Amino acid sequence: MTDSRKQDEELSPSQRLRVVGPAFGAFVLFVFVFNGELARHPSVTSAMSAVFLLGPFAGPFVGLFGPVIGFEADSLEYCLLTGLPLLAMIASHPINPRPWTGVLCVVGVLFWFLLAMSYIHQASA
Repeated sequence: MTDSRKQDEELSPSQRLRVVGPAFGAFVLFVFVFNGELARHPSVTSAMSAVFLLGPFAGPFVGLFGPVIGFEADSLEYCLLTGLPLLAMIASHPINPRPWTGVLCVVGVLFWFLLAMSYIHQASA
């Protein structure tokens, strides 16, 4: 077994999540700042407000919650076709910590939030 493989096996879970955690943290702040104004709009119901603030955490699966707030739902197939590859991208760095998997993980987190936010903003327009 190579030395780098041995070092990877000795990493604690907190060390493996040092890229995923800050990436999610940055996007959480972005979501609350950007969507917070929309959630406080007078014409927004409480269900819509919850989807504006919490929906981006569901990533591409937020489309399944469309009927809750009166929007058309995305198909399950679409959600799975976009969500599962993004989950694999996000999990790549904790599973195999390398610089290129760190980049892949951050890109996966970026697209996770952007897909959800694009659905939410398209549906609310």
